[in-house]
Amino acid sequence: NMHKNEETFRASRELMYKGDSLYIAPEGRCKVHKRLMPLKTGAARMAFDMLQEKNWSTPVRLMPTGVNYTYHDLFRSEVYVKFGEPIDARAYKELYFKDEAKAVLQLTTDLEKAIKAEMIYIDREEDEDLVEKLLVLTRNNFTRGTFPIYSGANFMLVAEQQVADFVNALDTEEVQMYQTETDAY
Repeated sequence: NMHKNEETFRASRELMYKGDSLYIAPEGRCKVHKRLMPLKTGAARMAFDMLQEKNWSTPVRLMPTGVNYTYHDLFRSEVYVKFGEPIDARAYKELYFKDEAKAVLQLTTDLEKAIKAEMIYIDREEDEDLVEKLLVLTRNNFTRGTFPIYSGANFMLVAEQQVADFVNALDTEEVQMYQTETDAY
């Protein structure tokens, strides 16, 4: 429904002009895994449209947000939401006036990098199985309440990010060794 984009963008801008926030999933589609699909340029284009409409006088900030699930397919699984530092689209003004397309791509690239920093991110698809096994072992080291509750503490998310980062740094041989050890465990 690409033909509906401008209508959607206009309605979204109107909400934000009223002071509302808007969540945009810039991947353009949903596939649950611990990787970020390439971002679409819609969020950046919308930000620049807003700046143009308001003569670059109204701040437009994009908030990189990582949405991380423990077990995405299970009812009442935990969700870790982590917000990064806002990206002010006005910082791209000079580039935008030189080359609009380049500014849109740069903002999209910077947003993608910032979102990855807020996620439990697995570089290689083939490492997902190992990371998930290690995450289960990691989760067993933490005590949780009986009922889901809100918590501002991010120690669980940080621990899970460290597991993914550890596996991301391994070479193929090391991944295989850890895979064999976790399978035996």
